[in-house]
Amino acid sequence: IPVLHTAREWANNPIYPRMLRDCDAVIVCTDAERDFVQARGGSAIAVAGAGVDPSRFENRDGARIRARYGIGDRPVVGFVGRQDTPKGVPTLIDAMHIVWRDAPDAMLLLAGQRAHREADVARKLDELSSGDRARIVLIDDFADADGPSIMDACDVLALPSVEEAFGMVMIEAWMCGKPVIGADIESTRCIIE
Repeated sequence: IPVLHTAREWANNPIYPRMLRDCDAVIVCTDAERDFVQARGGSAIAVAGAGVDPSRFENRDGARIRARYGIGDRPVVGFVGRQDTPKGVPTLIDAMHIVWRDAPDAMLLLAGQRAHREADVARKLDELSSGDRARIVLIDDFADADGPSIMDACDVLALPSVEEAFGMVMIEAWMCGKPVIGADIESTRCIIE
C-alpha cells in the first residue's frame, strides 16, 4: 500500500520499481496512482480509495467555530492541512486578493499544525497589510474532534495542492456538504470523477 505522492521527487526513487515488481498485489488510492504503479512494474493492482467515518461528522458545529473566531456570517474559504508550498497555501493567499476585490468581507481560514507552517507561508502572512491579515483566521494545533466543525464553518474548501496521493480533506468537506476547489492534478481529478 504505497500511498505515493506521485508529483514528489521521492516517488521516483529507483527502489520503488523493484519493490513493486516483487509485490504479489498492490492496493492504491486512485486510478492515477494505479497508472503510476503499473508503469513501474506493479501488477495485481486494486484501487481501494480512502474514506472517513461518517459518525465523526454527526455532531459538527460550524456555528461554534464561527463564534469562537469572530467570523459571524461572513463568507469563508477554508484550508485544512499542512501549510506549505506543495499544498498550495502561498497560491491560496495570493488568490484571496482576487476574492477580496469582489467579496471584501470574505475570510480565509487556515487550519493545521503550527509546526507544519512553512517559513515562506509565515513570511507571506507577515507581509500582508493589517487589513488583509485581519481577514485571515489561523486555527493552529486544533483537537482532532474539532476537525468536522472547522470544515463545517467553511463555505468552500480550497485544496490547491500539487502533490496529493488522496486529498482526504476533500472527502471531509463533502461530508459537511461543502463544495471543494482542487488543483488540476491527477489524484484530485480522480477523486472528483
